[in-house]
Parts: sequence; C-alpha cells; structure tokens
Amino acid sequence: MASGLFFIVFFIKLIKDLNDLSVLNLVASILLATIFAVIFFILKYPFNSK
Repeated sequence: MASGLFFIVFFIKLIKDLNDLSVLNLVASILLATIFAVIFFILKYPFNSK
C-alpha cells in the first residue's frame, strides 16, 4: 500500500513538473488500463474460495 501511495505521489509530482496535456492523457490511459485489468482479473478469477 505504501508503494502504491508513493507511485501516485510520484505521478502527481511528474504531472505538476511537466504540466503537459499529453502526459495527462498518458496517465489517464494508464489508470484506465489498470482499472480494466483489475475488473477483468476479478471477473476471470472470482474470489469465492472459502
């Protein structure tokens, strides 16, 4: 969890430093890809193990 927060803070710092629309689009696409990957993983491997 700490590494995930560090990752988010790093990206926010990167966006503030560059302040470029292309970077914002890149980060947005990465976030969307990650969300879809998580949803696909949950649907493919449902957590119904007792």
